[in-house]
Amino acid sequence: MSKAAPFDMATFLRFDTVDKKTFFYQVSTIFAAASIVYIVGKCIYNRYFHPLRHFPGPVAASLTEFYLPWSFYFGVAEHVTDEQRHARYGSITRKAPNVLQIDDPELLPVFNNRTTHKPKRVYYSPAWGVGDVPTILNQLHPKEHQVARKRLTPAFIGTAVKKMQPLMQKRVDEWIEKSWEYANEGTAIDWSKWTQSLAYDVITELVFGAPIGFVKTKTDVYGVLQQFKQATPYIGILNRLPWLVEAIWKSPLGSYLIPAADTPLGKIFSVRDRLLQERLDKSVDKPDILSVLLKGVNEDGSPVSLDVIKSESFILMAAGSETTFSVMCSFTINIIQHPRVYKKIMETDLSPENLAQEDPQFPYLYLAIKESMRLMHPAPSFFPRLVGKGGVTLKDGRFIPEGSEVAMNPYCVLRSKKIFGDDADQFRPERWIDSPPEQLALMETYNPIWSYGRTSCPGKPVAEMELLMAFRALLLNFVPEFANPEKPWDHITNYGSLVYEGLYIKLKPRVA
Repeated sequence: MSKAAPFDMATFLRFDTVDKKTFFYQVSTIFAAASIVYIVGKCIYNRYFHPLRHFPGPVAASLTEFYLPWSFYFGVAEHVTDEQRHARYGSITRKAPNVLQIDDPELLPVFNNRTTHKPKRVYYSPAWGVGDVPTILNQLHPKEHQVARKRLTPAFIGTAVKKMQPLMQKRVDEWIEKSWEYANEGTAIDWSKWTQSLAYDVITELVFGAPIGFVKTKTDVYGVLQQFKQATPYIGILNRLPWLVEAIWKSPLGSYLIPAADTPLGKIFSVRDRLLQERLDKSVDKPDILSVLLKGVNEDGSPVSLDVIKSESFILMAAGSETTFSVMCSFTINIIQHPRVYKKIMETDLSPENLAQEDPQFPYLYLAIKESMRLMHPAPSFFPRLVGKGGVTLKDGRFIPEGSEVAMNPYCVLRSKKIFGDDADQFRPERWIDSPPEQLALMETYNPIWSYGRTSCPGKPVAEMELLMAFRALLLNFVPEFANPEKPWDHITNYGSLVYEGLYIKLKPRVA
């Protein structure tokens, strides 16, 4: 048997003397071998030599960051996966080689403070379809985030929210009017879609200058709701691999991250641009969020660019609608499953006169909404933060080095028995008023319902007002019931927000 000819680098580099098939085979073999060596070596390092190697968690999570998108997409809903992981591995568990998942509420201020940076993971805006325009979403540095937040703050102060109330009331009234059509027909309503329709019409009224018309037409205009439903799993995958998104964005394929004009999302952008141009042409000053954006200025006093206004309005639309309709679903479920709570709400003053007061009082209704958000948080997902300079030493002596990522799923944090009591996994609105003073203080201090610290939701006042108005009107007109009491909904998905798939509600006209 003849021996193979020795490898000659000089001959190898002379393309004119080397068979092209052989050449490309050898190059591919070398590349494949090098890739395998790198991947194996990286996995070994992550598992046995990484600074976070001492923290427990699934083996796959310690080997590769591809575990993040894999568990997000193929696993059960992320909040369930996180809860199961904490039950098995403890309060601090490894979610990826450089990512820790924590459910201890008392660590919220440690990893969510004024100096905390956000990593590109989740917050890299090309994955959201808005390019690299600087918005409140993608400002990673605390100072830059504060500048972006400052532009929006005037829209969410008390007087501004009060002025927006008639705009929101108009949308709620239309929703109730259309709900009566369902009630009179005895039709079971797909409650996720119907509450989503209201949430989108309210927020587009406020940030685009006019509603898209989901409620009025009782249809999915332009297929936007379905588009969001289909897109969120893939956005979630891309957000968990920021280096991949960055590579795509900077390549010739980057244009594909911006929705084309003929797609449902592209059509929404077209509607937004048209309404914005109409506002600019007519110089109308409406008491809405768009007016605040149009009057916004940068730190140097220059006006905010039109691209920023467009991108901010889209981010507000997505964030302000997906979470709102999720809360509307969980609240409806809770009051049906807990007749005592429903009865107590109905014994309070839900009159229009009360709503018209300078400081309307809906204490128990508000507590029931707050408790629904605590128990079934609308965005029980992945919001990592970077560990700052010098790292963090935990009480047990373990060290989390600078540059590590730490995530705290609000679903898990808000069910902490240490803070919210032994019945933390139960729906009980009274906990917010009858718990001991010391516990009440802890519950309010370590409460990420609206996020935490400097990144807390700026739109909280508007969202709370919308929820109060919608539930007040709903309960004054109807008694909601499950269309299928034996199985109220098919399943729950969580690709960033909690969605009750197959939740059908019948509205029974209320007899005063």
